[in-house]
Amino acid sequence: MDQINGIILRTQDYGETNKIVTLLTEEYGMLSAVAKGAKKSKSRMAAVTQPFIYGQYVVYTGRGLGTIHQGEMIQSMRHIREDIFKTAYATYMGELTTKILTERERNLPLFRELLESFERMEDDVPELAISLMYELKLYHVGGFAPVVNQCVNGHVNDPIAGFSVS
Repeated sequence: MDQINGIILRTQDYGETNKIVTLLTEEYGMLSAVAKGAKKSKSRMAAVTQPFIYGQYVVYTGRGLGTIHQGEMIQSMRHIREDIFKTAYATYMGELTTKILTERERNLPLFRELLESFERMEDDVPELAISLMYELKLYHVGGFAPVVNQCVNGHVNDPIAGFSVS
């Protein structure tokens, strides 16, 4: 069993009382684990397995799905869940992250960037600007970021005057 810090990217119902939770962690990168009893309204696990929560979790990491045994909230990111637009942008950022990273691929800079992005959303920085900046950084991690510091057509001496999608 390991004690890990992670951000909940998404949850999925699993059976009558359990959830499958996808976390972005400092230690393991993206990790999926079962949170037993998390769908019960009076369960302590229900409170710490809400989307976008940054918490400290005790997780058994086996070969397949891990199991979350305990959790403690570090930051609730409550303002994100209370605002429909912030929730939409944060969900988009989480889904992009799950599509770019592979399971258990550690990427500490990306973890810190997502945490910082969610914290800025909590501080009322415009969520569109935050999501666009995060998206560009994810493109770099995925290997398909746009080239903006030089001409891709080989015009070495010409100064860069603009950026074209084509």
